[in-house]
Amino acid sequence: MRRTVLLAAVATMLVLAGCAGAGPGTDSAAPTEGGPADDSTADTPGETGDGTQSGTVAFYLSDDPNDIDDFRYLNVTVTEVQFHYAGNGSDEEPTGTVTPEPTTTEMTAEATPVLTATTTPGMAAAAAQDDDAETVEDDESEDDDADEEGESETDEEREEESESAASADDDDDSEGEGRWITREVNGTSIDLTELQGANATLLENFSVPAGEYTQVRLVVGEINATLTDGSDQRVKLPSGRLKLNKPFTLGPNTSVDFVFDITVHKAGNSGKYILKPVAGESGTDQETDRRED
Repeated sequence: MRRTVLLAAVATMLVLAGCAGAGPGTDSAAPTEGGPADDSTADTPGETGDGTQSGTVAFYLSDDPNDIDDFRYLNVTVTEVQFHYAGNGSDEEPTGTVTPEPTTTEMTAEATPVLTATTTPGMAAAAAQDDDAETVEDDESEDDDADEEGESETDEEREEESESAASADDDDDSEGEGRWITREVNGTSIDLTELQGANATLLENFSVPAGEYTQVRLVVGEINATLTDGSDQRVKLPSGRLKLNKPFTLGPNTSVDFVFDITVHKAGNSGKYILKPVAGESGTDQETDRRED
C-alpha cells in the first residue's frame, strides 16, 4: 500500500512538472519594427541627348621673356594638345537613401593586474651608464652623416634639382575625376623668339566637348635651338611635355581663346636651358597681340 502511494505521488509530480514547462509559445522570428533597410540607389544618369554638344578652343602659343634673348631662334614642334575634361556640370548625385539599423554593443571592463618593477641602486647605475654610452654613439653617428651629406652635394646635383623644380607641375598625378581628350597637331613648328611678350600665334582651333576643363598639356616632339653666336644649343624638356593647371569653361556652340605661355630658363652656370610653362601668363583671360603667319 505504501509503495502504491509513493508511485502515485511520483507520477503526480511528473505530470505537474510537464505542465509547468509548457508555457505560452513565443515566435522567435517576429518581425522587426520598421522593416528591412532600404539600400537601393538610383541608377547613375547616363549621357543626355545633348552630350555631343561641343565648342571651340582657339589655342595660342606665346613666350614669356626670360633667357630667350640668348637665342637666334628656338623652334618648338608641337605634336599633340591634351585637355583634361572634368564634365559638363549636369551629373546628379544618386537619389536613393539608406536607413541604418540601430545596434547595441555591450562592453565589459576587466581589471588588468598591474605589475610593479623594482629597481635596485646597482641596476639603475648600470642602466644610466648604458644610456650615456648610446647617446654619445648616436651623436657621433649623426655628425658623421651630416659631414657626408655636405660633401656629397655637387654642382651637378644642384642643377638636377633646378630641373626637377621646373617640371614639378608636370610630375603631379593628382588629376582627380575626368578624362583626357587628345587633339593631334600636324607637326607644327613655332619659333619662340618671335613670340616674346604679348605676341601670340594661333596653333589651331580645336573642337572639343562643352564643359569644365582643369588642365592642359602640350606634347612636344622636337626642339631645335641656335644661340646668338651661331652655336647649336640643346634645350631640355622633362617628360617631353608641358603641363598647365588652368581651369576654364567651354559652353555649347561657343568659342574661347586659350593662351599657352612658354619660357626658356637657363639652369645656373651649367650652360643648360630648360623649357617650362608660365601659369601666370596662360589661360583664357590673357590679352595678346595676335601674330598672323
